[in-house]
Amino acid sequence: MKAVKFFSFILLGFFLLFPLISQAEVKMDAPSGGVFPKLPKTADDPILENSRVYPFWGPVCQRYTYSVVYRDKEGRAPEYVRMYFNGEWLDIAKENPEDNDYKRGVKYIYKALD
Repeated sequence: MKAVKFFSFILLGFFLLFPLISQAEVKMDAPSGGVFPKLPKTADDPILENSRVYPFWGPVCQRYTYSVVYRDKEGRAPEYVRMYFNGEWLDIAKENPEDNDYKRGVKYIYKALD
């Protein structure tokens, strides 16, 4: 009878401690709730348009390409273009390094490797 109580105590302890041990890692750099705060809009805001991921759907081992077009009415270049992906910020490069017509729009891409 003592063995049954002992094993019951061990099982209870395991189920109480297991959730603490097996929690997923906490991302300290991401805002809580997974929502990023938005800045107030102004008349001079640049425009991010035609954001895409190709292919749209596929297996985990598939290579994906992410792209966006950055456009600015005044023709100003961005300080950086980044995307938040799997808990980290990734820099996105220009598709054509010689394209500097920001009034028309410049395409930025990131190719995710397997």
